[in-house]
Amino acid sequence: MVNRLYAKYVNSVIYTERKSISLCIFKFYKQFKMNKLLILLLLLSNYVFSQSENQYSETVFENKDYFHEFQQEKFFLHTNKTTYFTGETIWWKAYVVSDFSDKPITNTTNLYVNFYDANKKLISQQLFYCENGKAYGEIELPSTLDTGEYYINLATQWNKNFKNKYTVPIYIINSKTSNPLDEDLKVNIVDAIDIAFYPESGSLLNNTTNTIYLTLQNNDVFLAEQAVAITDNTTNKAIANIKTNKLGHAKFNLLYQASNNYTATVKYEDSTYTKQLPKTLNSGVLIHKKENLNTKTSQDFTIEFSKEMLAQYNESTIFATVHRNQKLLYILPFKVNKKHKKYVIPIETENLFNGFNIITLFNEKNHPISERPFYVETKQNIEIETIKNDTTKDSITIDFQLKNSYTSTNLSISVLPKDTKLNENSSNIIDAFLLKPYLKTNIHSANHLADVDLDMLLQTQTKQTVKHTFNKQPPIYLQTRGLSIKGRINTEFKKNYKVLLTSTENEIIEVTDINPDKSFVFPNLIMRDSSNYKLAVLDEKGVIVKAGIYVYKQIENYKSDSLLVYNKNQFLTTKEIVKEEMFIDYIDTKDSEILDEVLLMGKKRKEIQMDELYPNTLNELGNGFTQKLQFDEVDEMNNTVIQYLNNQSGVVAVERPMGASIIITRTTFDSFYDSTEALILLNGVPTDAESVAYLPLSEVESIKINASGAGYGTRGSNGVIFIDLKKGGENYKTTPNLNYYTSSTDFGFITSRPTFVASQLIFNSSATSQFYETLDWIPNFNILPNKSNTLKIYKGEHENIKLFINGMNNDGQLFCKVVDLPIKKGL
Repeated sequence: MVNRLYAKYVNSVIYTERKSISLCIFKFYKQFKMNKLLILLLLLSNYVFSQSENQYSETVFENKDYFHEFQQEKFFLHTNKTTYFTGETIWWKAYVVSDFSDKPITNTTNLYVNFYDANKKLISQQLFYCENGKAYGEIELPSTLDTGEYYINLATQWNKNFKNKYTVPIYIINSKTSNPLDEDLKVNIVDAIDIAFYPESGSLLNNTTNTIYLTLQNNDVFLAEQAVAITDNTTNKAIANIKTNKLGHAKFNLLYQASNNYTATVKYEDSTYTKQLPKTLNSGVLIHKKENLNTKTSQDFTIEFSKEMLAQYNESTIFATVHRNQKLLYILPFKVNKKHKKYVIPIETENLFNGFNIITLFNEKNHPISERPFYVETKQNIEIETIKNDTTKDSITIDFQLKNSYTSTNLSISVLPKDTKLNENSSNIIDAFLLKPYLKTNIHSANHLADVDLDMLLQTQTKQTVKHTFNKQPPIYLQTRGLSIKGRINTEFKKNYKVLLTSTENEIIEVTDINPDKSFVFPNLIMRDSSNYKLAVLDEKGVIVKAGIYVYKQIENYKSDSLLVYNKNQFLTTKEIVKEEMFIDYIDTKDSEILDEVLLMGKKRKEIQMDELYPNTLNELGNGFTQKLQFDEVDEMNNTVIQYLNNQSGVVAVERPMGASIIITRTTFDSFYDSTEALILLNGVPTDAESVAYLPLSEVESIKINASGAGYGTRGSNGVIFIDLKKGGENYKTTPNLNYYTSSTDFGFITSRPTFVASQLIFNSSATSQFYETLDWIPNFNILPNKSNTLKIYKGEHENIKLFINGMNNDGQLFCKVVDLPIKKGL
């Protein structure tokens, strides 16, 4: 889609800036129709250069080299900390939003979480279901990993069309293999002072007051609070004496004289370093960002032309565009008159992106002539009040209340001791969405910066605008929602026959048509990794018929990079080195529970009349108490034995990854401690529930239940279940059912753990646990408006804890906060 703007304007009216003249306001109204942006320019001014009559002209702005219509995605990964020990688990929450609206994405569900080692080689790839722009899960860390920096990469198939990979570095420590002495073997580093200059909007003009930004570094580390002197070498006069801020940035204004040259001087560690300012140009255009002190409804810019540029563009139209990541949001055309050097452009905040923006001036040939990044928050961030409630021995209850929003907010919360050393340089959701994707360096946190410091950061660290060619051909990678199962029917079938897909594990029952070439497809399936499913052919009456079914191997279009390309420079103001000897108090691991307050209660159940469920059955042991259950072909197709039993009245049967249990509910109360499992006889031989876990019902000849256990003494006090397998010779071979096809997914969505499990670490002292213990993690907490929202979290024995909170709502409003919670003893 080509970006176009149709603008009507009055030729006879021009707005300029003069020393004592208030600037007129350009007023624009936007209307989108048929993917074209229609702007009516209404010009109101105190200064009208007369003509005989107002003449309107129409100008079309079309630029397919810089702008495209494809929605891009932004990512934020909130990990429960940034430093881990081997053997621990990385707990994470992912947020994915549209770069255009900052709202959660809804057209992509497949989120890939790729884990890379210190050599940037792929360790694992996992697929998670991203619902309404959010997903959460965990990464298990093997105990064999070496100490070093590792990387987590979030990706979607659609995002592979763009060069904006999202990668988060984390630090992993193996206390058994790390050598603390390695950090002591250091070589003296010689100072290497570097002063870099960044003129506002990229140009230095002669005989003009220029705003110049600078950075000061020593061996790639930014020097904070360092004095810098700017000198006119021609006159030997001091032009400016400035000091870098805490990020090592500074700015100054300089009226450049063509015949003079200027130098920056720094005195550092008893040495003096100088660097000459760059040469000026006679031709160019400057974009000055004006500080709007009295209003936040608009952002004003002053456009200043050199004499040469005024002569070149006299009576030409210049297009001021607002864009981000090659997405055009707003455009304002104005006509240049050689009599006027400066022009003011006021842009209402409703025509700006939330956060990072770029204003670029294009001429009528679609060539950029000047550009400047800037930052404006156009959406109000969410405010949430946290109130401490009840405190017990090892937990605390907190009440969360929304203060300025009527939309529910979803949060992720990491709970650590106040003095933790495991979450240094953690990022936050505001920086991740509004600023970091557009910088060439990875700054840890910028949401605390003052406006002037943030602007200096943008002028020195913003990525350069590059050309895109996406409009010339469609994207290679498409958006994905779920998985697909494709196959074909290998036998003849009649018209109106369909294919049935069922999966009890995934709670799926789907029916699809059979194509004339005998192929079929089930798209957009949400299926777990390595989960089972079954296929069958249905006739026009919905009855399963015999048919041959062939299923194609699942092909995943998304492929992770085997070697990560990650070279984003870290924005450092001091050397950040992890001292491995700090972790020597780490001793061992053990099994542990989070909360020691467990309420044990029996579960009252509805009494069931035994004579209704289990009528008399003649010639059976336990006559009058045994019932033969009835199941058909559909039951066989969709269930295991335990799944089928769990659907029967009076039976609770559960499959687990490491076993199973079957209970017949005969009494009013269940005992928490005594065994309540039924006696299971498999082909007449006593066995446990684990032996029949995941046994397909299709391999079973019959199932009977003796609820009272009559005839089996104390062994049958909890009831008896008889399971007889289908016979096929001396050995009990199963007879396959040819009416359906059974398979499992080659890959699928990973299921996250339902609750947080604390790391199993033991520390020698309370001081050490205050530094390195991990307390709690809540990945998916919803805050509702106009009510209290209570949450119970684990605090252990700590008197002071810290909450690291990130979140957002569906309107794209963001929230991040670090909450210190002092906890008084005795409460």
